[in-house]
Amino acid sequence: RGYNIYYLCGKVCDKRMLDYDFPLPVVTMPDDGLFSSKKNQEFYVSFIKNKKIDVVVNQRGLESDFNASLLDLSEVKFISVVHSTPMAYMYAAMYSHLLPSNSVKGRIKNFIKFALQPIYRQQKIRVHKRWQKRHYEELVCKSDAVVLLSEQYKRDFVFCKANVDFEKIVAIPNPNSFPKQKVDFNIKKNIIL
Repeated sequence: RGYNIYYLCGKVCDKRMLDYDFPLPVVTMPDDGLFSSKKNQEFYVSFIKNKKIDVVVNQRGLESDFNASLLDLSEVKFISVVHSTPMAYMYAAMYSHLLPSNSVKGRIKNFIKFALQPIYRQQKIRVHKRWQKRHYEELVCKSDAVVLLSEQYKRDFVFCKANVDFEKIVAIPNPNSFPKQKVDFNIKKNIIL
């Protein structure tokens, strides 16, 4: 359609990924560390200016280390995408004790978390609300638009008391695209895949 698109990525853990025949140019950052390292920041700014980039789609809206790279480049529009519930890290922390552990130490930690669940849960909620509030205030401030997977996720911004411009937050639902199927479980075979 006449657009020039580049895929700029940070650390590539599995270099075999780059063997895939991407339909667009893949550019990796020079520093394998944090995306927001000084070396990567300089590369990022020069890349945007040299390629005359108009729009940056930040696919890492959930990650706080990327916020620093949403620089004040007035000629560039920034669209940030949150590919999960905005409070995903809070939920992960609250329910991590339910995951099985192979080590004795891990099982003991999980048991203690389970036993102290009301206290543990409240502490995790309080810590993550404060952290997520700062993160999303900065993300929305530095982005021209923030895309969520559901209108319902806007409530997470209210939950963490983020002072954000809700006009900049939009939802593009990601619905299940499979056709509805009727399954008769009475004739279903017991098959392990």
